[in-house]
Amino acid sequence: MVAFRGQFLVSKQRILQKPLSIYKYIYEIITGHNTHWIHTDPRAPPGFYSKPEQPVFGYVVERAWTILFNCTGLDLADRCAQKKCGCYD
Repeated sequence: MVAFRGQFLVSKQRILQKPLSIYKYIYEIITGHNTHWIHTDPRAPPGFYSKPEQPVFGYVVERAWTILFNCTGLDLADRCAQKKCGCYD
């Protein structure tokens, strides 16, 4: 897996390690309508708005792919300095 600014490459093997239900749940949240709880959370800070056209959760997911695909080893930080970031299968 390699990720950069919300774009990523991941092997089929890593994708299939997770159950389909996880991907369906993420899709459901990202595509939720205006009244979906993800857009109406009363705990959101002032000025923090999420809407179907620009779901804040979508931005979070863009940055969380490495976690979802188990690509979070501490050695990655060292390799990134050498331009060798990523988990390779």
